[in-house]
Formats: sequence, structure tokens, C-alpha cells
Amino acid sequence: MNQPIHDTKIRYAVIGCGQISQQSFIPGIERAANSTLAALVTGDIKKAEALEARYSVPVWHYDDLPELLASGEIDAVYLATPNGLHRQYAVPVLEAGLHLLLEKPMATSVEDCEAILQAQRSGGGKLMIAYRLHCEPTTVELVSRCREGDFGTLVGFSSVFGQDVPQSNHRARGGYWSGPVPDLGNYPINAVRHLFGAEPVEVTAVGTRTPGRDFNFDDTVSVVLRFADGQIADFMVSYASAPVEGMSLFGNKGSVKVDPCYAFGPSAAIT
Repeated sequence: MNQPIHDTKIRYAVIGCGQISQQSFIPGIERAANSTLAALVTGDIKKAEALEARYSVPVWHYDDLPELLASGEIDAVYLATPNGLHRQYAVPVLEAGLHLLLEKPMATSVEDCEAILQAQRSGGGKLMIAYRLHCEPTTVELVSRCREGDFGTLVGFSSVFGQDVPQSNHRARGGYWSGPVPDLGNYPINAVRHLFGAEPVEVTAVGTRTPGRDFNFDDTVSVVLRFADGQIADFMVSYASAPVEGMSLFGNKGSVKVDPCYAFGPSAAIT
């Protein structure tokens, strides 16, 4: 895709330099004609040395974040810390008047989300939650086909998304908000909301904990959503399964299956 040339590039800082930042966001910055990587923020000294050598940009420690925000060296921030730390770092970024692309989920409570929104109103920068599938071509096509009536009146949706998450992973050590529903559940929830063009009005769920694992949350959860016009959606998410993903959508004139449907990476193709 040919992109327009911009005289002034947006200077991004990346806060939280884990897999999603290095595998997805930073390579995207490198391909964007209107953006540039200007700074990285991490709390790991050894990682900082490796990052500085790899990307040739200044690497800051979390403790020095106020100095970076006031430096005038960045215009926007991509924030990809563990979920429970989103509010801690999003609020000062937004209060400084900088733009923020915040990795999903937005935060781990309604209170934290409201605090982030208030910081945005106070500082005046733009805030966006980084849910990449809003722009993914196959997903956009599927939403368009639903709007155009290709499947008739939509009746139901079913999905599964699971992976074997090591207990050493940070996602496995934060209770419910580091568990599969806020993490993996974002995908089927957002998918069905956009496909149906509606919000659920009722939710029920049942979860279980796999014997032999010491997660402090249900690692496999099944959820059912009911919508005002009678549609039903269900999905199951798991941190204790072999990798699996897929979704089915059906209406009174046709149906469609998407497999894989949520993955990203150089070898992933949503089909």
C-alpha cells in the first residue's frame, strides 16, 4: 500500500517493551511514512541495553517517565504494559497532553477506565484503544457483508479461542483481570458486537480451573450473550488448551466460518 508522505512525523514512545510491542507495534512504526520511533520505556536494565542496541533510540526507565513526558521529544505514546498497570501510566501520559494508543483491555476496572477518560479530557490529547481487528481486511469485509444482508437476519454466533499459557507468564499472575476473559475474550466480544451491530443485554458464564495448575482464576470459561433482538452468541476461552481459534456466524439465509479469526503475525492469515 502506498502511503502519503508527511513533512513532520509523529514521534512515538513505547511504554512496555514485551512481545506485542516488538512483534507488532514497532515493526508497524517502521513501515509507517508518518511515524517514527523516538523512545522506549522499560524497567529491565538488561533489556534496556539490548533495546537501545537494536533500535538506536533512547531507552528510559519507568521511574524517569515524568521527565520523558515533559521533554518535548515525543508526540504520542503506545502503552503495552500488563493490564493492571494501564491506569498508572496512561493517566500521566494523557495529563501531559500527549496522544495515547492504549493496548486492550483499556483497564482492569470501571473506576480505572473513568480515571483514564478524565485524564484525556484534562490534557486534550487523543485516546484510542489498540484493537487491531477493526482494521483487519477480512474482518472489515465480514462486517460489511453482515450490513449488506448477505447472511439474512443474523441468528447466532459461536467462537472458541484458547492457548496454553505458562504459569510463569505475567498474564497468569494477576487474578481475573489477567485471565482469559479480559485477555482472549476481547476478541469474540468485539467480533460479535460489530457483526450484530448491537450490544448484549444479558450475560451468563461458567468457568473451571484445570487440576494441576495454580492459576488464581478460572482458566477455561464459557460465556453466553443475549441481544435485544433475540440473537444469541456464545464463546469459550482458555489458558489451558492447545492453540485453537475459530468463529461461526449464521443467519436465516446463510452462514460463514472463519478459521483462524483472531491471530496475527507473519504466518497468520485470517480466512
